[in-house]
Amino acid sequence: MGVLVYQDNDHQNKPETGTAPVYAVQAQDTVLSKEELVTKFPKGFTEGVGNLDGEYKIRLDPTVQPVQHAPRRVAVALQPKLKETLDDLVTQEVIAPLTESTEWISSIVVAPKKNGQLQVCLDPKDRNCAIQREKYEMPMEDIATRLHGAKVFTVLDVRNGLWHISLDEQSSYLTTFQTPFGLYRWRCMPFGISSAPEVFQHKMYELIEGLTGIEWNVCLNPEKIKLQQSEVLFIGHMASNKGLQVNPAKVRAMTEMPVPTDKAAVQRLLGLAQYLAKFFPHLSDITMPLQDLTQRDVDWVWGSTHQAAFEKLKEAVTKTPVLRYHNLKEEVTLQCDASQSGLGDEMMFKGQQLVVPTALRRELLEKTHALHVGIEGCICGARDTLYWPRMSTEIWEYIRKCDICMAHSKGQAREPMMQHDFMARPWSKVAADLCDLDRRTLLVVSDYYSNYIDVALLSSTTSPAIIKELKAIFASLWIPDYLVTDNGPQLSTAEFSVFAKTWMFEHRSSSPSYAQSNGKAENAVQTIKRLFTKCKASGVSEFQALLD
Repeated sequence: MGVLVYQDNDHQNKPETGTAPVYAVQAQDTVLSKEELVTKFPKGFTEGVGNLDGEYKIRLDPTVQPVQHAPRRVAVALQPKLKETLDDLVTQEVIAPLTESTEWISSIVVAPKKNGQLQVCLDPKDRNCAIQREKYEMPMEDIATRLHGAKVFTVLDVRNGLWHISLDEQSSYLTTFQTPFGLYRWRCMPFGISSAPEVFQHKMYELIEGLTGIEWNVCLNPEKIKLQQSEVLFIGHMASNKGLQVNPAKVRAMTEMPVPTDKAAVQRLLGLAQYLAKFFPHLSDITMPLQDLTQRDVDWVWGSTHQAAFEKLKEAVTKTPVLRYHNLKEEVTLQCDASQSGLGDEMMFKGQQLVVPTALRRELLEKTHALHVGIEGCICGARDTLYWPRMSTEIWEYIRKCDICMAHSKGQAREPMMQHDFMARPWSKVAADLCDLDRRTLLVVSDYYSNYIDVALLSSTTSPAIIKELKAIFASLWIPDYLVTDNGPQLSTAEFSVFAKTWMFEHRSSSPSYAQSNGKAENAVQTIKRLFTKCKASGVSEFQALLD
């Protein structure tokens, strides 16, 4: 049972809300050693059992029948040590002996600890099926959002954390257990109760949120202090100044897991994979054959597709990324997608560019090109986060040597289109172009925001004639901030420049000899041509159709 403390030099920017087990302390000039910390706060590291206010009541499903287990045999060599441990727990008022039987009687599990002591745990398998658990989630996801900017971590272990929670009288008798020396009942929360983690975590949330001193009689274990570490294990994950990583023990457990021999083994494998789901892109696609195998109406047949999925899953866990802590002040984009086999979402945010040293450039070139997304895709992706001199040129040269990319590339790839600025209101930015139709010349003006189109019939294609019609349109609708046109000679005159300056709008021209760059005007022209052609064929007035 641990409490994570992180030290952040940017203390003023830390979030004001969050999850209790994590809180920030401002960096101090004086750094205490482990021994000095224990000496300065002796009440926090006592040998006894802490006691939090209040009692916990175990709630059972009344429809479940009570079960009484026979005493479980304990190795003869462990019995003296077990008797000594039980007597010590009675002295500390953690357990109490019983002389009469109760409805529920469980067995115990005895396990030696690293320090030579015995760990006595309840084995309430049947009772756990009847316990109505607390609805409180472990807060790792909330904690991760508060670690942005954290550089140094300290872990304080709560000594026998569950024993800090007292049971009420009725619940105490529900925890009765058999030993070779008779019946006992727990007076504190025992290890093994299914609701214990949620209850303890909820207590920690209530008591330690923002705590800056000793107040609640929580006893810490000085032997398990991890003081001012660059990375620590906490709630099954590795927290470091780089981000959140997979616990190496979880990676080792999955890579060393044998080939499943039944559905239960597959479910255990999928359970471990789901615990690490945030680190796995496309997890549902990888595990889909294994998921299908756990269905009730599917017979157990381990085939080549299942073996391939099993091997791919074990390989993927060794390549899990480091998840950067989310900065609540950054603007993010949540992108979601779905398929027949699963749902996916990711949070995207633009990071800072890193200046890459020469020794790492080759490796980053290979990673940038790993998905073969093409020259422009690789360059655009790299520019968001990386920089070194001639980076774009080196990426281009590297991809030009890739046989796969060259074999599937287009002969003459087009340059990527540049997106126009998004307008926040109507008629802020408009495009204009000339249209020749049935021996007439039309001036077509289109709004970038609303796609509204206005048309004027020109008496001639001179600059004064165009200016006259634009003045009429702008006077009736509004003067735009920007006018985008092509590089026609009528629109490049000094007279047109004076018009733009006098009417206070910015005139922007598209690329010479490349009409596609003024796509808004080109689309409007095509729309008007189709509309006027249909009107002529049906005998409808063209300008009346514009009003509709």
